[in-house]
Amino acid sequence: MRAFHLLCCLPVWAAVANAEAPREDLTQRWMSLGIGVSENANGRFGEYSQLLQTDRLFGLGELGYRWRSGEDPYQSARLEARSTLEQLGASAELARQGDYRIGLDYRHFESISREGYDSVYRGDTLQQSLPPGYSGPETATAFRADAGLQRQQGELSLMRQLGPWQLSAALASEDKSGRKVNGFSERFGDAALVAVPVDQRHDTLELTAAHAAGPWSSNLAWYYSALSNDARAFGFANPVNLEAPRRAVDLGPDNTFQRLSADGLYRVADNRHLSWFASYADARQDEDFLEPVLVEGQAVLDSLDARRVDTDLRLGFRHQLNSRLGYRLKADYRDRDNRTDVIQLSAEDYSHLYDRRRYRAQADARYRLGVGMSVSSGLEWQRVERTTRSRESYTDDRDTTRLWVDLRLPSLGRLNTSLRVEGESRNSDLSAERLARLDVAAPSEALPQYLLEGRSWSYQLRGDLPLTASLSLAADYRHTRDSYDNDYYGLRGRERDDVSVNLSWQASRDLALSAWGQYQHDRLDQQGFEFGPPGRTTYANAPWRQQVRDTSAALGLNLRWQASAALEATLDISHSDNDSSYRSRWLDDADSGEAANSVDSLPGYGVDVQRVRGELEYAWSPQTDITLQYRYERLDAGDWAWQRGDFAVLAFGWASPGYEAHALLLSVHHRFADRP
Repeated sequence: MRAFHLLCCLPVWAAVANAEAPREDLTQRWMSLGIGVSENANGRFGEYSQLLQTDRLFGLGELGYRWRSGEDPYQSARLEARSTLEQLGASAELARQGDYRIGLDYRHFESISREGYDSVYRGDTLQQSLPPGYSGPETATAFRADAGLQRQQGELSLMRQLGPWQLSAALASEDKSGRKVNGFSERFGDAALVAVPVDQRHDTLELTAAHAAGPWSSNLAWYYSALSNDARAFGFANPVNLEAPRRAVDLGPDNTFQRLSADGLYRVADNRHLSWFASYADARQDEDFLEPVLVEGQAVLDSLDARRVDTDLRLGFRHQLNSRLGYRLKADYRDRDNRTDVIQLSAEDYSHLYDRRRYRAQADARYRLGVGMSVSSGLEWQRVERTTRSRESYTDDRDTTRLWVDLRLPSLGRLNTSLRVEGESRNSDLSAERLARLDVAAPSEALPQYLLEGRSWSYQLRGDLPLTASLSLAADYRHTRDSYDNDYYGLRGRERDDVSVNLSWQASRDLALSAWGQYQHDRLDQQGFEFGPPGRTTYANAPWRQQVRDTSAALGLNLRWQASAALEATLDISHSDNDSSYRSRWLDDADSGEAANSVDSLPGYGVDVQRVRGELEYAWSPQTDITLQYRYERLDAGDWAWQRGDFAVLAFGWASPGYEAHALLLSVHHRFADRP
């Protein structure tokens, strides 16, 4: 009997022994080492650090460590450092799920820049002077340099869960430095292209408190942003107009922004909930802008001391009546109050930025008809009021009504289709002061373009067709037309067509292919009048008609192939062609000398881009992978308006951003044995 009791107690003793034995922590460690070589790739493949990627060999690497507590499986930590083609970075995290989180993140990368430039100025200081003995760009020495920006970002994030409350904070900072090309002109004869230094810091802080209990959930957030510009002003002597005085150009003052917001949700029932949002934001400029010179020797009497206060209120209700029918109701109000000093244009004239109020209401519903059909429809009304406190004050309103219907049609065999129709109507209610100033001779002063009345229609057809069990085709077509009612701009209509096609083929369990294409075409027609020079009244205000065409086409191919259990290959190829053109025709003889029916045309600006990315990944062992990657990118900007030859005329030569770049990367990734 005693033996029987001992046998019965053995499982209990074993369980107690296991419970008392401490569980070991689980750790994961990995390391990657590699090498890369590139040709003309600096600043080409995405965003990365100029410190490593150049036209020569460079190193690649990554270290990682992950830990999970054996005693508390909800507690974990992570530490990573990486140097890849895209960026330099490091991150760390200590967390316990549902309790707390501490995170650190650092990144260093450089944004894509244009080709180099030639300038008469040497160096990149904030005060540039012409070289000794300078007599003009024709005989000047060109100093060659590159424009580009590098950025460093850091962030600290904290989270703590206290019962139904979750408190979080995020502190981030970004430093931006480098050079960028700018054009400045305070007077018509003083225009100049120059490269200016960039030295900015952007700090942000966000505090959030979230509460969830029962049917209630709410969030309270405060966001603060501070931008400091250490490159405050740029001074230069004009290299073309040597008689022009030395200029000081404002590069932007420091500014701050803060926003307090609250949002929430109340679940009335499982199929009904009410949501709301409210925010108050205050944006301030810490310093005045430098006073610009509008006429030689005459600066404006007062500068801009900007401040803007925004108030935003939103309310929404959603109700799913049954499995077939549901609807939503939304309403919001936004107020933009420009508490900015007036801009004193002269002793008697001044201007002021617009204040703006927006009221919007929306209702939409969705109903499932059965047999694969469904219909959704909505109506939105919006009213915008704009008021300015200029010397001649205006209060203008614009009402916009938008209606849309989205219909999913019954399947026709294997073909699934849906149709969407959307219409919009815009009506303006101008103030008496505005109506009194309407004048065909000065339309921009009388009627800003955002107040133009008109209508817009959009038709969209979507479809997908499984051709076989492994081959499917999807396509989308959308046509949009805007019509305007106005006698001041001659802007009658604008049309746009969008087409996209995607073909997917699962050739086998290990091979997948997809091909896609996109096409966009914009057309804008406008008719206007020449503003003839004074004293030339023979053909005053001769009519003209212009056409603007923008096209964009893109093609792509994607391949995924599991060649074997250890080898996987991917290939992505894309080509895009973008072009913009302009053409105008005089309908009558013009004072400027053009004859009736004469045509002016410009090729606009076109860019062609080709990209290739191929990758082979080989599993050498369960712990070790070898990756070989090739990247190619080509950009052709044949219509680039600037060139280095402009240096002799403009004292600035800006090369086309066209390039052809290659990169080849080889890396070994090893995962060390886990430690249980």
